[in-house]
Amino acid sequence: MSDITTAATSPLEQIQLRAAVEPEFRSALMSDPRTTLRKSGIEVPEQISIRIEESAADEFVLALPPAIDPEAELDEDALAGASGGFTPAFLYVGVVVAGTLGAVWSLPDGRKKSV
Repeated sequence: MSDITTAATSPLEQIQLRAAVEPEFRSALMSDPRTTLRKSGIEVPEQISIRIEESAADEFVLALPPAIDPEAELDEDALAGASGGFTPAFLYVGVVVAGTLGAVWSLPDGRKKSV
């Protein structure tokens, strides 16, 4: 792992930065994202699909989570998840962010890096 990835604060940031600077890691993430994410410390449940989006240097990809009906009532499982820990929606957002690869990151020296 390079010095730039160790400066990232979250596992998702580390994955995105590694994919930006390590061609072999990026290739593994593109060809087998579930295994590559698992090896990087992020377990994605089998029922959740993973889609990796590669952006160009001149574009910004923003992945949106599923729309939530503000009037919907929570079922028992959702209420249990609301008391703490990870919920499926939180995990989904995290996975989408991990697959976005289109963000602009600030490097430790203050420069901007498009990934």
